[in-house]
Amino acid sequence: MPSTKPDDDDRELQLDAIIAEYYRLPDTDGPPDQNEFIQRYPEFASELKEFFSDARLFYADESSTPQETSLGRTIIDAPQLEPSASKQVVRYFGEYEILEKLGAGGMGVVYKARQKKLNRIVALKMIRSGELANSSDVQRFEAEAKAAAKLSHPGIVSVHEVGIHDGHHFYTMDYVEGGNLSQLHRDEPVAAKHAVKLVRQLAESMHYAHSKGIIHRDLKPANILLNANGEPRITDFGLAKRIRDEDESQSPTMTESGQILGTAGYMSPEQASGKSRLVGPSSDIYSLGAVLYALLTSRAPFVGETPSHTIMQVLQSEPISPRKLNPSVPRDLETICLKCLEKEPHKRYGTAKLFADDLSRFLEGRPVIARPVS
Repeated sequence: MPSTKPDDDDRELQLDAIIAEYYRLPDTDGPPDQNEFIQRYPEFASELKEFFSDARLFYADESSTPQETSLGRTIIDAPQLEPSASKQVVRYFGEYEILEKLGAGGMGVVYKARQKKLNRIVALKMIRSGELANSSDVQRFEAEAKAAAKLSHPGIVSVHEVGIHDGHHFYTMDYVEGGNLSQLHRDEPVAAKHAVKLVRQLAESMHYAHSKGIIHRDLKPANILLNANGEPRITDFGLAKRIRDEDESQSPTMTESGQILGTAGYMSPEQASGKSRLVGPSSDIYSLGAVLYALLTSRAPFVGETPSHTIMQVLQSEPISPRKLNPSVPRDLETICLKCLEKEPHKRYGTAKLFADDLSRFLEGRPVIARPVS
């Protein structure tokens, strides 16, 4: 079962605030003393030591040397730039100028960065444990980069560059500045037609990914970014699974049967039971239905006191009717949503395209193919 604690998010926010405080300290004579800073917050000592270990990469202090990556791309370190007149320390990672931290998960951390050669803003993701990453971390990170890099679709965040810098695996992708979908429904439900248009685009994007042999396995509002025009872009293929690979013979997923991966409130029953070999495109369709449910009701289909409690609901309970939580939800739309959330995969839509088509029928006022659960 997942080991996430209820206060993990609060701790993460506190850590971000502490790191922000560090960067506000005067640095006229060089970076502030890190050991002294760690002593101020002993309860965060391990996280701060890890952060400072990674942070040294952001100060360009070595000559430029090419490094060949395991993915066949060569990255050239950028030369150090002179400090500004105000003595402000500029942080670099190879040829990328680090602007700010965007977020972090269990394995990776993402920064907003400027690629100097092309003068463009990108999102730079690296393994959070840096040089201390074990082989399984590296394997999973490379699998994520490969999965995202082989997808070229306007509804999926594009990968630009994959490489290794000073022992740290990283890749860069489009920077999407409009926040994520979880912020859209946090305070109140999203209007039905707006929610349908968003999820229809997501279903079309995932149909494309499925056609390329990629299953996401962690679709949730936080992994769906919104661009400046409010259009959804799918990101974070960290749990992606290959259905097939054009360049390799079919092989089992890295995840062994019995290991639960995903986010409890949005994962399919087959994921929640740890049956990885049963996870396929229909699992992503379930998660898309869970995203639609969240947009319409401001909550996931299943919400427990702990992840383990939530998983038990996913396996054993039926979701509360969306119309009970939000009476303004049209009956046909509720039927579409609940069809995606069926416990048995064969009762869901056969493909993400069929799901998108039924959402189009709803928008056009035509009869939908989904039928109410008896």
